[in-house]
Amino acid sequence: MGIDLSSTTDLTATALLFPPRGDEPWRFTVDAWIPEANIKDREERDHVPFSSWIRDGYVHATPGECVDFAVLARHIEQTMREYNVLYLCADRWRIEHLAAFMSNEVASSKIIEIPQTIEGLSPAMKEIERLMYAGEIEHDHNPCGRWAFGNVRVAMDGNENLKPHKGRSIDRIDPIMALIDAMAAAIRLEQKKSVYETRGLRAL
Repeated sequence: MGIDLSSTTDLTATALLFPPRGDEPWRFTVDAWIPEANIKDREERDHVPFSSWIRDGYVHATPGECVDFAVLARHIEQTMREYNVLYLCADRWRIEHLAAFMSNEVASSKIIEIPQTIEGLSPAMKEIERLMYAGEIEHDHNPCGRWAFGNVRVAMDGNENLKPHKGRSIDRIDPIMALIDAMAAAIRLEQKKSVYETRGLRAL
């Protein structure tokens, strides 16, 4: 599960990434949270129907002026049990605050920090792009996720490494950032698994 945290302005988002089994494609789903107190202001500012998305289950509202991390933590731990989530993958920013609301097991052994640098994000962005062009990744219908995907703008360096350019992105991209974090961790874990298998060891 990738996680992109916020406080008041951005969305808080999670993305569940499911590796393929056999000939099945990759799959992902995204969720988003906003503070209940400023829904109308957000609708006027962002020009999207947050109220309808909340009613239809694509966005969740938590009480107060900022996203309630206690509510988010309960949802994440319930989802981890339901889907056998192996790891939570996130930027270092605020993850320790979220972990304070989680069980000791999750906080101590289930969190993978993803550097929000071009080196940390480029392999995941390129793999998501490749999978999409190849038709090898699927997702549920989600208008909030589609809106966020359309907002993403990309920065590229001289070696064609990629990174979301938040300064140029036209609006909220948090659900897609959560997906990129999840894929970054999946790539890292697969590389670790390959190293262990090459050495004849069992990956933990």
